[in-house]
Amino acid sequence: MSYAHGGIRIVEIAAGEKTGELKVPTIDDDVVEGSGEITATAVDILGDDPEYTVVEPTTASIIVNDNEPVVTITAPADPIIEGGKAPVFTLHADPAPKSAVTVPVTVTQDGDFLAPSAIRTYHVTINPKSKTNTLIAGSASGALHLPRTVDDDVTEDAGTVTASIAGQSSTSYTVGEPDTATVAVADNDMTVEVTAVKPEVNEGEPAVFTVEASAAPTEAL
Repeated sequence: MSYAHGGIRIVEIAAGEKTGELKVPTIDDDVVEGSGEITATAVDILGDDPEYTVVEPTTASIIVNDNEPVVTITAPADPIIEGGKAPVFTLHADPAPKSAVTVPVTVTQDGDFLAPSAIRTYHVTINPKSKTNTLIAGSASGALHLPRTVDDDVTEDAGTVTASIAGQSSTSYTVGEPDTATVAVADNDMTVEVTAVKPEVNEGEPAVFTVEASAAPTEAL
């Protein structure tokens, strides 16, 4: 890693002043790297100059942190209903990227709610104009295009749709936590339950049961 150019600098302490300032420009690149240090060491390059003596501390260091974005992903808090709105996930880049970054996102599911063609890896571009690029169906900004869940006539258990950041496609960002987000999907098909009105009856009395649907049908069942 390289955060600054090394070498000798001359610092002048003006007459009547006790301090001088050394400014070392840092290099703003597009490479993800760990934190580093810039160290300044006072040396007597003029030899035995009678005007000053270098004493402790002769060295000072400043930590330099990387400014490439950390990318994470979140899911909506509300569950999706089968056949309802498409799942919406959000990529977050902090800080905002200096130029567009493209992030691979893999979609999987638990259940059978998305069409098979939707279960794959997408490439989502986060533009430098904003820290957030919403992954929403119908977007024209290079976001993830997920279809609505399939509204079938099959009664099935609740499931999930998961979007996971599939590693790094370049060195211009790093993947943070959370790197996986999941939204619940609920079935919208009707279920029917049968319960007994009375647990027991006497001989000659009718045995009565209640048949209850999970939702009021639009036409007679």
